[in-house]
Amino acid sequence: MKKLSIILNLLLVFGCSNQTKFVPISTITISGYLPNTKAKKISIGSGINFYHGSIASRNIYNDSVNFVFDLLKPEIVDIYSVGAFEISNKIYIKPGDSVVFEIVNGKPKFKGKNKVEHDFSNVVNQKKIFYPKYDGDLSNFLKKCDTIFSQKNKLLLDYSNINKVNKDFIAKFKDEYRAEYVFKLISPIVFNQTEDVNTLKKHILIDFDQELQRKDLLGSLYFKNNLKYYIRYYYNDFDGSFSKEQFDNETTFINKNLQGKLKEYALASVIETYSKRLLPNTIDGLKDLIENNNFTVESYRAEVQKVNILLSKLNNKIPFVVGNIELKELSDSSYPLQTILDSNTKIKVIDFWASWCGPCIDEIKISDSFRKQLTERYGVQWIYISTDTEEVKWKNRAKELSVFGLLKNQYIIIDANKDNPIVKYFNLETIPHYTIFNQKGKMLLDNASRPSDSIFFERVIKQIYEAGKK
Repeated sequence: MKKLSIILNLLLVFGCSNQTKFVPISTITISGYLPNTKAKKISIGSGINFYHGSIASRNIYNDSVNFVFDLLKPEIVDIYSVGAFEISNKIYIKPGDSVVFEIVNGKPKFKGKNKVEHDFSNVVNQKKIFYPKYDGDLSNFLKKCDTIFSQKNKLLLDYSNINKVNKDFIAKFKDEYRAEYVFKLISPIVFNQTEDVNTLKKHILIDFDQELQRKDLLGSLYFKNNLKYYIRYYYNDFDGSFSKEQFDNETTFINKNLQGKLKEYALASVIETYSKRLLPNTIDGLKDLIENNNFTVESYRAEVQKVNILLSKLNNKIPFVVGNIELKELSDSSYPLQTILDSNTKIKVIDFWASWCGPCIDEIKISDSFRKQLTERYGVQWIYISTDTEEVKWKNRAKELSVFGLLKNQYIIIDANKDNPIVKYFNLETIPHYTIFNQKGKMLLDNASRPSDSIFFERVIKQIYEAGKK
């Protein structure tokens, strides 16, 4: 019988210095058996990288799966199937472990010397202990969260009293449950369901040093979210504007209170967040933050580098090789992109869309009146550039949407493949995609927020408009 197994091998790596250094690397090899599965792949999820996501993922082939990834220290990870719900287990693994399981009757069956520790995930799943959804009453919601937190910890205590598990297993799950609980408490505020931070502060006092100065928990998604969200909402008076003042408050707090890897993650998170909610007057602050900090963790550094590339494009004209690419309009006439951008001295918003893109069309419809308001107030010109590969479908869809103004300033990228300079420069991996140019034809924002986020979007346009009058 084929088996799904995870084998962690401890390797020794020798560094060249005055003395030999031993660096443990756990190479995890997964090979497995999932009979008659409807799942397409198995993934291992963790907060180890900058984002939570799969640190390893492989397709299932002939009921088997094989892949390898590294783990440096004990962590709690999620093992889950994609394509069919057959396994979704949170387990504790450490260097030297051998985790073995197979799917029996649609559920994972663990084997091996650490079977008892891994079986705890099945016990948790069977109990179905879930945090409540926010119902509008924050006080009641917080009390319900307290109850769930107590139930989870009691389950862990009862299980560890009956079964032989190591102390680190208990400590890791206690930390994970605490981080999950703290995250659930603030989630209604993070997700804009309430602004009542004071009730949260009265309910629980979060000691920053004890709760968030835990670099050993940087492998936990809940902890990492808590670190950034409590800094933003709990310790600072965040008003949702993502303004320069809010940006300065967060970075000042982080520089004052955090060190090392904690500081690296918190600053990388600020850079990533504010780059997605970018205002023209926060650009210089982001550039300074990147320039004046060294990000040693590879996944943090990769995310910061993406933002740095984006920022380097801003407040500049697009490169000649991009601006010289011709776009075709509905009449079949063609014009270089730069010519279109230089046609007048208005603020321009490029809406990259396609006839097949549901979210693109939804945005066009729901933000129609708002777009017209921006045109009236600030003289904004909307330019629609399609990434369609079939011109007939593009023209037909534009005509269908004519009531929303799509017969004006409507263009298509000729040969919109991934190697097209426009596709590459604007990184059009997903659409809708919005790029904003100022009155001088310089790109001020790329991959801007959607117009349906009207309050923030107008704040962006207003800053550009007022700067252009100076």
